[in-house]
Amino acid sequence: MRMNLQHFIDMSRLSLLSVLLFASSLFNVAAQTNAIAKPKPPTGFYVSVAEISPTITMKFDTNGEYQVEIGPCGPMGCMSQKGKWKWDDKREEFLFTTKDPVFLWHFEFRCLRADKQEPGTLEWVLPNGAGNVLGVYPTVRFKRQGD
Repeated sequence: MRMNLQHFIDMSRLSLLSVLLFASSLFNVAAQTNAIAKPKPPTGFYVSVAEISPTITMKFDTNGEYQVEIGPCGPMGCMSQKGKWKWDDKREEFLFTTKDPVFLWHFEFRCLRADKQEPGTLEWVLPNGAGNVLGVYPTVRFKRQGD
């Protein structure tokens, strides 16, 4: 009888261990799936496409800060703007909070979104469409430089 009781206890332990291992593997798969689904902010250095004048450069640091420079730089230096960015995972876009009270040349840098058709490219949709300072461009594209 003692042998049967010991066998029953051992089988119960093995069954419980099997259930726990199975449950932990399901949790691990769910955790990995959630981590993959969340896109990382495409930080780095970007330059406006060649046909846009003046050239605009943007730098997105991993610490949540950004800087925009509009060139060419003259005797009074480059026009620049600094601030904080936040990454919207769902819409895949940078949202800006400027430290500078005045927008550069009336450029309103509020939002840049990742181009899903062209990796390494951000698109700035201008707030007033074709009636903006740049004239006929409804959007301005920025290409990532280096890695």
